[in-house]
Amino acid sequence: MGTPEGNPERCLTLLIDGAALNEAEVDADGYQIFRANVARLSQQMPDRLPQEEKLALIRAAVLEFATYRGKAETVLRRRVIPPESSA
Repeated sequence: MGTPEGNPERCLTLLIDGAALNEAEVDADGYQIFRANVARLSQQMPDRLPQEEKLALIRAAVLEFATYRGKAETVLRRRVIPPESSA
């Protein structure tokens, strides 16, 4: 079984984009920024990119996922556990 169009870079692009689509949209603004950043990174994956540059793009994509997850978790915590009021 081959890769889509025989192109490993295309597989990485599909994987990154597909994973981004399945992230929960907890905070609409943050989610839109996250999706735009991931789309930008996946578009930078041209054919025959040197291995070192490919790994740098993959690291950047993983960092975007981690950053968004951290922000989403903060928003969820605030919704579930509201800050104590100074009554």
